[in-house]
Amino acid sequence: EASGIEDTFKAKTAAEAKFLRAFFYFDLVRFFENVPLITSTLAADAIYTQVQAKSSDVYAQIEQDLNDARNTFELPSTVPPDELGRVTQGAVTALLGKVILYQNDESRMAEAAFIFDEVINAGIYDLEFDYANIFSSDNECRVESIFEIQYAANQRGGWENFGNGTEGNYDVQFFGMRDYVGPIYANGWSFCPVTEELVAFMQNDPRAEHTIIDGNDLKQQGASYTEGYQNTDYFIKK
Repeated sequence: EASGIEDTFKAKTAAEAKFLRAFFYFDLVRFFENVPLITSTLAADAIYTQVQAKSSDVYAQIEQDLNDARNTFELPSTVPPDELGRVTQGAVTALLGKVILYQNDESRMAEAAFIFDEVINAGIYDLEFDYANIFSSDNECRVESIFEIQYAANQRGGWENFGNGTEGNYDVQFFGMRDYVGPIYANGWSFCPVTEELVAFMQNDPRAEHTIIDGNDLKQQGASYTEGYQNTDYFIKK
């Protein structure tokens, strides 16, 4: 018979796995709507015969996984510093509220609000005093963080190894200015430039300076970069 510690570890690990399955299926159902729904080990000859499930069935599975994890008392509310990035009760509850919200069912909005209030009132999370702190690598896993992927700089990726070999966040490399030479920033591939419409919309927004890089300002300071596809001279700063 398993010891109490082993039972606790087993229950906690199962809850983490269910959260992660819900997390990834939530991405899949939002991007593609109808996807194969796999909840058991498949035989080799069944891998290529899977059919797409209705999005409602996928959402039902996501909610079931999150409710199972939420009802696992072994899943902690907080984790020690050496376990940052592991799943917590707050992460499960926040994702469940988001999943309900994204289904856009007016009759369930009060349910989503109740779940979000549970996270807000947990006494664990709060808004950063300085909005800019959210995007600084020096402020990872702080008071505003509910679930944060733990990227590392141990192994870099590139054009030659998209599928593996990186522990970093590709977004930074995708969004960075191509062939950039200048202060503060590293160079990237100039993908996903910020539109002029968004820049205009955020003109008087105090978050703008922490959210958008103005390439023209950098050029006036002596920096340079190669203009990429659909260049607007505005780039994602966060």
